[in-house]
Amino acid sequence: MKNRVLTFDSKVLKAKIKALPKKCNAVLFLYNAKNKFNTTPYMIRKLLYSFLFFIFLQTVVFGQTTRTYTTNTSFVVPAGSTPITVDCWGGGGAGGGSTNISGTSAKGGAGGGGGAYARSVLTVTGGNQINAVVGVGGIGNSGADGNDGGFSNITSSIPSLNNAVRAAGGSGGKGNISGGSPLGGAGGTVANSVGTFTRTAGNNGGDGDTGFGIESGAGGSGAGTGGGAGGGVRDFWDGTNNGVAGSIFGGGGGGARTSQTGGSRAGGDGAAGKVAVTYTCQTYSITSVAGIICGSSGASSITLTGTAAGLPVGIYTVTYNTTTPTLTGRTATMTVTTPGSGSFLTTDISTVGSTIRITNLGSGSESANPSVSLCSNSVNSSATLVASSIGAVSANQTICYNTQPNNITLTGNTGTIQWQVSSDNSAFSDVLGATSSPLTSAQIGALTATRYYRAVVTTGLCPAVNSGVVTVTVRSQFSTGTIASTGETICYGGTPATTIGSTTDASGGDAPITYSWRSSADGYAAAISGATSSTYLPPAGLTATTSYRRYAKDNTCSTTPAVATGTWQVTVRSQFSTGTIASTGETICYGGTPATTIGSTTDASGGVTPITYSWRSSADGYAAAISGATSSTYLPPAGLTATT
Repeated sequence: MKNRVLTFDSKVLKAKIKALPKKCNAVLFLYNAKNKFNTTPYMIRKLLYSFLFFIFLQTVVFGQTTRTYTTNTSFVVPAGSTPITVDCWGGGGAGGGSTNISGTSAKGGAGGGGGAYARSVLTVTGGNQINAVVGVGGIGNSGADGNDGGFSNITSSIPSLNNAVRAAGGSGGKGNISGGSPLGGAGGTVANSVGTFTRTAGNNGGDGDTGFGIESGAGGSGAGTGGGAGGGVRDFWDGTNNGVAGSIFGGGGGGARTSQTGGSRAGGDGAAGKVAVTYTCQTYSITSVAGIICGSSGASSITLTGTAAGLPVGIYTVTYNTTTPTLTGRTATMTVTTPGSGSFLTTDISTVGSTIRITNLGSGSESANPSVSLCSNSVNSSATLVASSIGAVSANQTICYNTQPNNITLTGNTGTIQWQVSSDNSAFSDVLGATSSPLTSAQIGALTATRYYRAVVTTGLCPAVNSGVVTVTVRSQFSTGTIASTGETICYGGTPATTIGSTTDASGGDAPITYSWRSSADGYAAAISGATSSTYLPPAGLTATTSYRRYAKDNTCSTTPAVATGTWQVTVRSQFSTGTIASTGETICYGGTPATTIGSTTDASGGVTPITYSWRSSADGYAAAISGATSSTYLPPAGLTATT
């Protein structure tokens, strides 16, 4: 099949391609004064790809909204609009200037490079703010190099969005000052651009030239669909002239031209870039509205409820009408952090029975017109205002030491609850996880000191209010006290002389305190009848050593008698025994001398030592002790004349 040779400007390539016969081979010949004819199939492919991308782009954005920014602008993402697409075109570089010395050859400056193009598809959340930064076009300078074009990008305080898309600006073309062929400015590069979807370099500017009949370098075109054409050349017929400015958006400026007799001229300015943000609006909806009057503050909290899809996370402008007073077209800002529910405060109405009707929900804005929502749709739902209520707490309690109180309740309240506790009824802190009524015994735990409890009640966005305080009084820890423990020693069957004293009385718990005494005689098993004082005098007639302990109990906290510290012991000496002497006797002659000492079969024992012995005889009816007879044995005297 015969080839067709095309010799047309690249601007009309798309239209010419459509006119080609099917299945033909297309080879592009581009003509200029410097390069003559050059076969460039690469250019065909590149422009074909751009054409196909254009078709794809039109498909992607169908049904979406695109905001185009040619000056720096802030953009707040509408609720539910995720993801968004951001397109950036960098600014074009300025063309190079030219200058001449009278009588020398004409000089043409080089063209500036076109700005790059980049696209990113970004995952965002409603309410996120991005700042569109538009790259400026480079400024042409008389008789000097052109300035570079600025980059276009987005910035944000959110790290994942900051610089998430960036298109580099084109470089300025070299000025023609001393002749030769100064280089055209490089187009904005892919390497200096950021895009998650695509990045395309800007086109390079044409080189300058020196000589008779020369033309300046053309500006490089901006990249991507929507990139502007570069400024055209200045040729012989233009004489001495400033360069042609690049076309929006991102087109590089053309180089200046100075004839043989001309003066200095400036290259054409590069065109500024642009930033475009494409998004899809959600359809906002609500299922119910509730209104609560915030006490005497003069404000009311309005809560909107819907589905997660109908009320996604974001910042909204709510439009509403009211009765009492009658107001229309009022607006308020509402932030939704949990899908399906959001609240706002208004001072327009604060009367019980007043009605508020929600008429419109809007979301998203831009700094150029912040009062206009980027996404908006009508709704129709109303509510009648009711008064908020703190509710009533349960009664104070008094409990024993280290025990749990009963549940604490709050009834009749509106809104949410956060229970708090204090040790001084002044500084309160939250009870972890206690966000409903009742505050249970388990949540409170065993107490060893008096505590104060209250509920913080929050209704919608109304200021939080505190309920009444429940005081849980904790009785002091019960103590059985201490008794004296010095003890006493008595004789067998004797009478104790000392009352067992109370070193420390029982205390704490719940009065009255009841005392009892027990003894070791039965292993401290039973209380001694009548012994109910804090002190005790042991009974007379004790025949065995006996210990005594005091017990105490209170009315409710320690109802089982518990032993006090200390034990009192009454030590009873063993029973006194006079012992036994030998009773065999002895027979002697009248006036004779006894030969046998009266022996001690069993010595005296018991009682209190030392034991003192004495001997007596029947001679005086055992009336008087025999002088000197103090041993446990005795040898009767000589010269007895009568049986004795």
